[in-house]
Amino acid sequence: MIVGVSLSLFVLAAPEDRDYVGAEAVEAAGPIEVVEVVEAPAKPAPREAPAKPVMPGAPSPGRAARTALERPPPGEPPRPKWWGSYPRPKLTGFGGPVLQLTGLTRSFAAMVGLAGGLTIRQRVSLGATALWLLNPVAAGRTEVGAEQRLNVNFGGLLLAVVVARTKRVDFTIEGIVGGGGACLQNPKTGSCYARTAMFVGQPGVGLHVRLAPVVRLALGLGYRLVAAKAWAGPSSLQLGAPVGNVMLEFGLF
Repeated sequence: MIVGVSLSLFVLAAPEDRDYVGAEAVEAAGPIEVVEVVEAPAKPAPREAPAKPVMPGAPSPGRAARTALERPPPGEPPRPKWWGSYPRPKLTGFGGPVLQLTGLTRSFAAMVGLAGGLTIRQRVSLGATALWLLNPVAAGRTEVGAEQRLNVNFGGLLLAVVVARTKRVDFTIEGIVGGGGACLQNPKTGSCYARTAMFVGQPGVGLHVRLAPVVRLALGLGYRLVAAKAWAGPSSLQLGAPVGNVMLEFGLF
């Protein structure tokens, strides 16, 4: 009981030294200034640009870049479509007629034919050619005194490598490796009564002059080496001779 009375007195008693702020202290301090807090307006989210619709048949970005490369430099006239694309593809083709001036059995001979192939990076050309003798040459007389003439044709693989070039001219090392045949003919009937097979190797050098983006003149000098089977006609040495080539090439140059 004594403990309970003591607790009641302790609660009711208010200490005089407590720092208490009452209504009088608030009035003495003056009016309270109320600060209004204004929230900043939120920034609107950036609007995405609407995607441009792709029209049917419109060129792709890659095609547009290639078209820009194909346009001629400023100041030059537009290129015709038949000139082909620029820059040139890595693999292009060529072909055309060939005229070869040479000799057979110490007589002048001319051969005509066709040649064509592929060019890799405008540097290396691989192809094939076939040539026929335009004017069969006299080959003396037979054992019985009849006149006879010599006819030759051959073909093979051709290779050309550009070793130096300018804007319009290419200098090449080139050659032909192949085979063919020769025959002795009756000049009156044109029939062959003696034949032989032969291996042909023709190394040389060339000069290619670009006349237009799709036309080129190819000039060449070389020597025809022949290895023929033994027969009644001229020897391998007589079948070989210096050669001069003229070719009109059509392609992308």
